[in-house]
Amino acid sequence: GILLNGPSGTGKTTFMQKYSQTVDFPIFSINLGLESPKFVNEIEDKLKALFRSAMNTQPSMIFIDEINEISLESNSTLTTLIKCISAI
Repeated sequence: GILLNGPSGTGKTTFMQKYSQTVDFPIFSINLGLESPKFVNEIEDKLKALFRSAMNTQPSMIFIDEINEISLESNSTLTTLIKCISAI
């Protein structure tokens, strides 16, 4: 896996968008900053579906944008994400 880390506005998302145009496999993505925190179950379902799609389409890559939006208070979403990653 690859972790792109840095402050907002440093080009992480742009890098992935450009990178996705150069590879011969699909990149599945989700922007957690655009997801409504009111619907935690919905976010968890989207994460599960994202990982399921990627696992069914190998090789592939998953890009989770604004992962820092997962609040530590949203323990179930964090747990779901960890379970999805562990299943790979």
